[in-house]
Amino acid sequence: MTTDIERKEPSAWVIWAEQTDVFIGTLIVFSLIIAVAVFFAYIGISNHLAYSGAPFHQEVECTAIRVDEIEREQEVYDDYYKDEPEHIRKQHMKTEKYKVYVSEWEYYINDERKTLTVTDKYLTTHKVGDKMTKKMYSRDGVEYKFASFDGLTDFVLGICLMIIALFTFLIVGVILERIKLAKKGKLKKKRKKKR
Repeated sequence: MTTDIERKEPSAWVIWAEQTDVFIGTLIVFSLIIAVAVFFAYIGISNHLAYSGAPFHQEVECTAIRVDEIEREQEVYDDYYKDEPEHIRKQHMKTEKYKVYVSEWEYYINDERKTLTVTDKYLTTHKVGDKMTKKMYSRDGVEYKFASFDGLTDFVLGICLMIIALFTFLIVGVILERIKLAKKGKLKKKRKKKR
């Protein structure tokens, strides 16, 4: 006679693979997670390829020469009416004030002065005199573009690649477990409802 303590809980692999509806749902959910991660990884890798594929590269030092604080307004829903229907919520919109910080940065390429404008909503850490280094690239050596990646986007790219690897491993593991269970004849069939 076995007790509850002696009974072994099935592994996650078995739970995901044993019943057909759970198996299909698992594959769909894991595939969707991979698809989202692939999309963001694709953007990150494309940005790196655009930069590395260009024949001309420069790192420029940008200096903040102006930081303006601009007050703006926007219409937002009133939280007091959050449980009301949409048409009532629209009748009770309120005006919210917020600040936009527009900073102008000066840099030089081929001894030519250029400026870059950066807009931050709600807050900024930039002040006049701040410096930042930006990577730039060009196909013709005349028209330069800023590289669309930095430390944060590279971190996100790394996370996406890890998610792709992990969920691909999980999908392969679930499929292999399903095959093992099928060979042993331990797959659970979906019960038909009695009429």
